Amino acid sequence: MIARRIAGIGVCLGALVFAGCQTASAPPSVEKPATTPQTVAAAPTTAPIAAAPADSTAVLPEALSQKTAAYAQSLEPAAATKPPPKPSAVQWETPKPPKASANTAAVLPATPATPLASPADSAQVASLAESAKSNALNDVPSIAPESADFAHSVVGPADPFEQQIAQRVRDNPADMSAQLDNQLLAVLRDDSAPQLSSISALSSEDRELLSALVDGLINFRTGIRQDNNMLLSKKIRPLLDMADRLRAEAELSVSTVALCTRVDGFGKYDMIDPPNFPAGRDNPAIVYCEIENFDSKLNDQRQWETKLTQDVTIFTETGMLVWKDKSRDVSDICRNRRHDFFMYDLIKLPADLSIGRYIVKVTIVDRTANRIAEKTVPVEIVAQEAQ
Repeated sequence: MIARRIAGIGVCLGALVFAGCQTASAPPSVEKPATTPQTVAAAPTTAPIAAAPADSTAVLPEALSQKTAAYAQSLEPAAATKPPPKPSAVQWETPKPPKASANTAAVLPATPATPLASPADSAQVASLAESAKSNALNDVPSIAPESADFAHSVVGPADPFEQQIAQRVRDNPADMSAQLDNQLLAVLRDDSAPQLSSISALSSEDRELLSALVDGLINFRTGIRQDNNMLLSKKIRPLLDMADRLRAEAELSVSTVALCTRVDGFGKYDMIDPPNFPAGRDNPAIVYCEIENFDSKLNDQRQWETKLTQDVTIFTETGMLVWKDKSRDVSDICRNRRHDFFMYDLIKLPADLSIGRYIVKVTIVDRTANRIAEKTVPVEIVAQEAQ
C-alpha cells in the first residue's frame, strides 16, 4: 500500500512538471551560418551537423516518473513482508525545566510535551501491553513448592485434642503416657499401630509393654468386628493372650515359699507351722515355692517350654552362709501355655546346726528371660525335748 502511494505521488509530480514545461515559452532558436564550400574542388564536403537534442527540461518529467515508479516497484516486496509496526508502549515523561544558573537572567518556560497518541490510542496501547504481559507470564512454567508433591499426605492433626497429644510427644518422646495416648489415637483412626518409629525413644521394656497392649486391643477389635456373636471365651482370647504377654514382661517373682511335709500339686501342700526343728539331727523338709511372671517360649515342636533353676541356702540371722543345697534345673514342656508354676524339692537341714534362728532362702532363675527372683522363710533350731 505504501509503495502504491509513493508511485502515485511520483506520477502526479511528473505530470505537473510536464504540464508546466509545455506552457512555458520555447527558447529562441539560434541560426547557424551556412558552411561556405572550399574553393578546392578536391576537398570533400563536410557532413551535415546533426540536429541538436531537445531541451533537457522536456525529458525531466518523464525520467523522474520512470525512476519513481521503479523505486516504488522495488519497495513492494519489502512492504509486503514487513509486519505492521506495533504501537510503542513507552511512556514519555514530561521534561523538567533546567535549573537557573548564576549567569542566566531568565529561564524560558518548558514546552509541554506533545502527546504521542490520542486517548483512544493510549487505551489500545495499554490493552496490547497487558495482553503481551499475560502471554509472557503464561509462557513461564509455574514453580510448585515441594509440599505439592505430598498434597494428599496429612501435614498435621487439625483437631486441637490431637494437636495437644502430638505436642506432648514432641516435647517428651520418653513420656509413656503421651506415647500411650498417641498410639490409642492411631488405633481410633485405623492407622497402623503400634507405630514403632514413634515409640523408639522409650526403653525396651516400655516398648514391649506398649506394643503388647496395642496389639491386644487391635486383635480384640478385629475379632468382634468379624463376628460380634461369638462365644465369650473366643472374644476374650486376645485379651488373655495380651495378659500372658504382659505377664512375661513383668519381673520374675516367687510369691510363696513354705517348708512342707507333703505336696500334692499347685497350692496343695501340708505346711510345717511353725517351722521349728530339733537340734542335733537331720531334719528333712520339702521346700515348696510358687513362681509368677515366668517366660515360656515355643520350641521346634510348637510346644511351650519353661526353663527354671532353683537354689536353696541357709543363712544365720547375721547373714553368714551355713548350708547350701545343689542347684536343680527344671524344664517343663506343655502344649498349652502355663499360667501358674510351682517347684518343690526335698532338703535335709544338717544336724550340726546349733540352736538359734536361721533363714532359708530360695533363689529362682528364669533361664529363658535371664531373670532372678528370691524369697526367704525363717526357721528355728530348738533343743530336743527330754524323754
